[in-house]
Amino acid sequence: MIRNFLFAAACCVPAFAVTPITSCGQTLSTPGETYVLTANLTCAPVVPPADPTGLRVVADNIVIDLQGFTFTGTGAFAGIITASQASCIAVKRLEVKNGTIKNFGTAISLCAPGSNPPAMNAKIHNLVIRNSQIGVLIGGASGNVVKNNRFIDINLPQAPVNTFTAYRTGTAIYVDDATDNKVENNEIEGSAANGIALDHGSVDNEVQRNTISRSGRNGIVIFGAGVTPAPYPASDNNLIRGNRVINSADKDMRDENPACGSNDWIKNVFQTTNNSCVH
Repeated sequence: MIRNFLFAAACCVPAFAVTPITSCGQTLSTPGETYVLTANLTCAPVVPPADPTGLRVVADNIVIDLQGFTFTGTGAFAGIITASQASCIAVKRLEVKNGTIKNFGTAISLCAPGSNPPAMNAKIHNLVIRNSQIGVLIGGASGNVVKNNRFIDINLPQAPVNTFTAYRTGTAIYVDDATDNKVENNEIEGSAANGIALDHGSVDNEVQRNTISRSGRNGIVIFGAGVTPAPYPASDNNLIRGNRVINSADKDMRDENPACGSNDWIKNVFQTTNNSCVH
């Protein structure tokens, strides 16, 4: 009887489909689908109005499994973005894993609309991201996890220049107006600007157990309030714990808030800082 019950349960569980990624500019639109690379894929330059983006994710519960292969861009635009044309989309539970993404403007852009960060709950893990302008951008989204990745030489010059992302260029992981995200156990080497940056009122994020070296500006930076191009609040109430940061050109760890505001810097290893409350 037990055997029959187990067989009946197993036989009736639906299996999600697996779809190969065959071209750049592809839109991933089937909820619950697993999209896979079956060989290395290099994007060729395109002429507008052709879509220059690598992959656009526009549905929930999508998995992108690179299966150990390499996804290569043209030096501009995004590799994987949660947007359709010019509009951000708050898709839920995107997972990207297992391969190399290189030579893009932004390798992965988790982009959500509006001023109140929606929960997207994406998971970005077990990737090598290299030779790009920006590694992972979390823009206006919450509940995401970026962990167990390796970022190498995030220093690709902008080509063409994109003024919207100019101040982010050269940052491996950029958290922008985003809450309740986790950045853990990543290795970052050779970012032209910052290893990890929290900006534009990013709050309640956790940055833990990352190893960062040779940043052109700061290893980990929490930006204060600003007024350009419009007033924005400081990034505050974040936890920065157990990270190891060395050999940054400016500061290994920087907090621009007076006395670190409500940010907690705990048990980090570093050589230089701008603020005595950083520990």
